[in-house]
Amino acid sequence: MLHKEYEEAFLCETCRNYPRFTSLYEELYVVSLAPSCPAVLEILWETDKTEIQSEIFYETEEELGRTQIRLSESLEKKLQLREKFIHILYNREIGLSERAEQIKDKLDISGNDQEISEQAAWMITFVKQNCLINDKIRAQSALINYDLSENIWEDIRELTEVYPEYQVFFEHIFVYSIFEQIMKLESDKKEAKRDWFQKICLRLATIQNWMLYLYRAKKEIDREDCNNATYSIMRVLDHNEEEWETFFKGWKQKGWETPKILW
Repeated sequence: MLHKEYEEAFLCETCRNYPRFTSLYEELYVVSLAPSCPAVLEILWETDKTEIQSEIFYETEEELGRTQIRLSESLEKKLQLREKFIHILYNREIGLSERAEQIKDKLDISGNDQEISEQAAWMITFVKQNCLINDKIRAQSALINYDLSENIWEDIRELTEVYPEYQVFFEHIFVYSIFEQIMKLESDKKEAKRDWFQKICLRLATIQNWMLYLYRAKKEIDREDCNNATYSIMRVLDHNEEEWETFFKGWKQKGWETPKILW
């Protein structure tokens, strides 16, 4: 009632900031909108391509006139990688899964063809156990109570052909993950780069596989279904690094390679 009557003046600090997140790396502030908010997801559906905006803020008069910020060589390399990867993700002449493969090549990550039926079921189990944060996704979960057909690739092909517009939406989620997570790339070692990218792909693939299971259960899905699943899963994994790390460790213990991006 207070929010309705007095609008922004009476917003609490959490509501005033969320879904905006700010992180500081050396002299660089990284600000992003979190897809764990339904309002942000609605913006993404109506956005063609996201843009990275930059601006220099001056704290003292002596700093006026500076045209660059001072960053370490390590951080500069990460920003260059971010630009390169996002450029790849905006190449809509090929599917999103192919773009993910190109990023793997840039990172020099090897991989082999995988049987994804078991992986998909494992992701769904995690969501059912950890991400049912509201009635909407609990209702989705109640529908998902059987295994996919053995020919999962046919299920995936059908889903992506019926809902091609979802590719742009998931592209936005992928771009957000690269943008927001690039600073957490620990080193230039191949193992660190592999784990970093696998972790990003695992989150996106989990959302996509949940939509695949839901599609097989309902015979159709819509934007609201996608939003409910996305912000519920993102709210658990994007806001709780420990939960995400535990999820990823479980994946690694299975001995699996980089998760398959569906669209």
